[in-house]
Amino acid sequence: MKSPVQWFLVVLVILGLTTACGRSTADIETEVQAAISLEMAKDGVSVDSLSLVKKSKNEYTGFVELSDDSGETLKADLEVTIDGDNFIWKINR
Repeated sequence: MKSPVQWFLVVLVILGLTTACGRSTADIETEVQAAISLEMAKDGVSVDSLSLVKKSKNEYTGFVELSDDSGETLKADLEVTIDGDNFIWKINR
């Protein structure tokens, strides 16, 4: 049977591991897609899909599929840089 101190250490390690990992790629994709959708909606463009892969500690790369009101679609490269809770994105056409 583990002592209370051992249980405390186990919980502390688990919490440390989960908080050290930060946001998942899926979470970042969702946040970036929402930000791009908000910006692009001004021009009648919607985000159909978005996919990211981790490039380095705070950089992600991937693609975004966009469409406009006329049905024209575009698949473009996407770069995302994250700094804590903030991020910037760039679509390369």
